[in-house]
Amino acid sequence: MNSNEDPAATESCAEAPDEWYCRLGFLFWAHGMRFHRVTGTDDAATALLLDELEGRGVRIRDTDAPRKTLRHVAIVSEHDTYYGRRLPVVFLRGAGQEAACETDLSESEGAQGAATGCRVLRFSYLRGLDGEGPRTVAAPKDSSAAAQKQNQVGTVEPAEGLSQFDYLRRLAGRIDAFNAALKREGRGEIGAIGILGSDVYDKIALLRALRPEFPRAVFFTTDLDARLLSAQHLEWTRNVVVASSFGFSLTPCLQKDVPPFRGTYQTAAYFGARVALFNAMPAGSPFRDDACPDAFLPATDHGSNVASDPRLRITPSMLDHWLIRPRLFELGRTGPVALDDAPGRCTALSSCAQIHPQQRDVRRGEEHFLWGFAGIGIVFGTLLVLRGTRAIVLRPFAVGAAYLMKGTPAERIGAVLAVAAVVGPPLCLGWIGLRSIRDPGGEPFFWAEGVSVWPSELLRVTGLMLGVCFLVYLFSETARSAQRLAERFGLQRRADKRHSWQIAAGIIGRPEAQEPHGQAAALWAQYVSSSRLPWRLLRVLVHVALFYAVAAVLFHLTDSPNNPARGAEAMGVEKVLRLALVFVFLFLLFAVNDAIRLCRNLVQALTEIRETMDWPDAAVKRYGTSLGLSEDMAPEARNAILDAWIDTRFVVQITADVGPLLYFPFALLGLMIAARWNVTDHWDLAPGLVVVLAVSFVAACINAIEMQRAASRARKAALQRLNAVLLRSGGGADKDYPSTQYLQSLIRSVETLREGAFVPFVEQPLVRAALIPFSSAGGLYLVDLFALAS
Repeated sequence: MNSNEDPAATESCAEAPDEWYCRLGFLFWAHGMRFHRVTGTDDAATALLLDELEGRGVRIRDTDAPRKTLRHVAIVSEHDTYYGRRLPVVFLRGAGQEAACETDLSESEGAQGAATGCRVLRFSYLRGLDGEGPRTVAAPKDSSAAAQKQNQVGTVEPAEGLSQFDYLRRLAGRIDAFNAALKREGRGEIGAIGILGSDVYDKIALLRALRPEFPRAVFFTTDLDARLLSAQHLEWTRNVVVASSFGFSLTPCLQKDVPPFRGTYQTAAYFGARVALFNAMPAGSPFRDDACPDAFLPATDHGSNVASDPRLRITPSMLDHWLIRPRLFELGRTGPVALDDAPGRCTALSSCAQIHPQQRDVRRGEEHFLWGFAGIGIVFGTLLVLRGTRAIVLRPFAVGAAYLMKGTPAERIGAVLAVAAVVGPPLCLGWIGLRSIRDPGGEPFFWAEGVSVWPSELLRVTGLMLGVCFLVYLFSETARSAQRLAERFGLQRRADKRHSWQIAAGIIGRPEAQEPHGQAAALWAQYVSSSRLPWRLLRVLVHVALFYAVAAVLFHLTDSPNNPARGAEAMGVEKVLRLALVFVFLFLLFAVNDAIRLCRNLVQALTEIRETMDWPDAAVKRYGTSLGLSEDMAPEARNAILDAWIDTRFVVQITADVGPLLYFPFALLGLMIAARWNVTDHWDLAPGLVVVLAVSFVAACINAIEMQRAASRARKAALQRLNAVLLRSGGGADKDYPSTQYLQSLIRSVETLREGAFVPFVEQPLVRAALIPFSSAGGLYLVDLFALAS
């Protein structure tokens, strides 16, 4: 393009006059012509990528970070092109790592940076990894052939022929070895991997080889290309950050009716042609007077001056103004998601403030975020309407109001904290989330594009609110259950003669042989003492602390769960909500386990420790009347029947109250699994997290199974006593014993009980509760398959 402007006057060449495009510009300028690139510089792309990496927690320019938390960047670039060799140098210069990384990686022993402090690891490959030559957009490679060849990545590839897929496997192993060395030496890990090259199929092959090995790393590249969004490659290319001079289209007044292009270079060629035609055409030409009726942004002062004088031309400095900052995208499920805010409509080409379209719709993101809170309201509204769950949601507020009016100072503080734990998280999430969505460097909101953590955070905050409701309901309902049992069976609160450590441990042991109030009352006193809230909280906190210690060791030996959020606020919200939900889940899990264990111990003690029938008189009278037992009946027969029947009814009642509590931790576990659904963002299931969830699942199952077994033994003992009475009755010959038909009917009633712990297997709370996380994971997997198929 012709211009009288000195190349050194442009912003890009003023900062880097030795760049090839500046030197070429001087050569053209000396002959009366002007050469100027219409794509952004590598330095600008590097600066943009470094800023984005810092927003995602990879701060390689931060020299004060603790050594163990350092996150390094691995650059994988072409070795046999100038472009591929130049980009790592530009990246090192932008990161301020030129001196620290002066030694080439191939010349170092072990993990580079052990002695020099280099935070950028450099690796290279030869172009044409699949054995094909460079391809152009006009003649794309056959997709089926490409997929067939790239399916070899990760398998044992033959080390022969033109294909270099076997090299990819060794390259991935080498990078993984350096990453392991960094961890072993306490110098952090590889937190980001840059794929810098000119062949898009090479990029796809590298992503396919490296992403499974580094699920926690941020992958980035340059130059947007539609082939990266192909459905067959989306498993490896989704969530890749792309710095590109152009997207697939320009602002509407420049794009006109031309369909979106396939890549950044096609868009750049179209834009360059528009600029050349604009400068070449005289005033009044359609290419010159190119007004846009849908403009909503005023032109810049610089652009207005140019537009007012048709004799002037678009200058290189104006192009620098438009291209000084490249565009930034994250590859989503259906297309590239713009991470920058480019308000780009204008009244004419020469008056454009930006040439890029406005793609990040902040207002729409805010609306969808608020709709997410409306969804939370609908969930809790539905729970309030349903009779079976209404008490669970209202219990924190009912208990809080009662304690605030009549409780002790400690109870009042607990009530305030419980209500705040239900109401506070959604308010904080809403405030911080809206700030982050409005921030250009923050996390955008999308439901299923796969680039936003906010849907997962909405699930987590729902789980946190439900978890607090579950906990308050659990502690209050177990206390009410004990009160109902005491009233139904005439059990009075007695002094507990055990040691404090036995009470704290929840051990229910053999009472004294000559217990004045009976062994049943003594065992009940032990149960009630161990069920007091302070002792229960102590036991639960000890278990949670031990579990956290084991989990910390597991995460140290493996990897902690990744945090794919963008921006400090979103990353902080994700970490806080994840840890809070895990704590509430573990606290709820061990609280339920504690309730089940106390129930199991009491049932076991009643059936295995107690030797004689010594239920309180109120229970004996009540059930004797309901069974129609005569006072003239033989005492041993009457006592055996009442003993067996009251034992069975007590087991039914206490297990019916405790068993449904199993639904609570499994419901939270289902929400935790759904929150790490890969459709919302690039979530991974770290091995340590899988072990933690699996162990917690198994622990809940074991305790529930033990309670079922204790209940079964209680029923078996009751049936043995009833059968013994039937044998002693002599087939109804002894008039002091009930009739044979009566005893057989009573035995059948015990055998066919379908209440509490005696419901059929498929109706057991354990079985139904265990289906919640499995149905959650299975349902999400099916949705994933349908999404990929579409």
